[in-house]
Amino acid sequence: MGAMTPRAKPTLSSVVLVAAISLLVLVGAMVAIIVTRSPNTSAPSGLRPPSGPVETAFAKRMSEEGHEAAFFDRGRVAVLIREAEWASLGRAGRFERQRFLAERKAELLALQQERGDKTAYVLTIQSEESQRLLAEETDFNPKFYD
Repeated sequence: MGAMTPRAKPTLSSVVLVAAISLLVLVGAMVAIIVTRSPNTSAPSGLRPPSGPVETAFAKRMSEEGHEAAFFDRGRVAVLIREAEWASLGRAGRFERQRFLAERKAELLALQQERGDKTAYVLTIQSEESQRLLAEETDFNPKFYD
């Protein structure tokens, strides 16, 4: 077997230098993650202002009724309702929440028919306070969440 050559022992200054560089790299990576991370806001991703006459008219109509309409990418529309009002609809009767969703969908469809708009919209009901999903359209029956 060959003779082993002894390695030079690291000096204290080289150990400190390597540790300092490692610490700087770690701190730099943490700062980069914090800076590039999007701020936590209540606005969900894909939120956009109303575009076109149908969406503008629907947003205005919802505003007149005391609700806000939020428009998202891929034709998703959310009607924002106060959670207390949503709870009140649930206490008022078995089908009051379904009626609320169906009436808003009918208003949107009527606006589309008046203006000849063929956009496929999916309507959801969300909490005004927390953006929590309360109800949504599906292909068969609406889904309601508590």
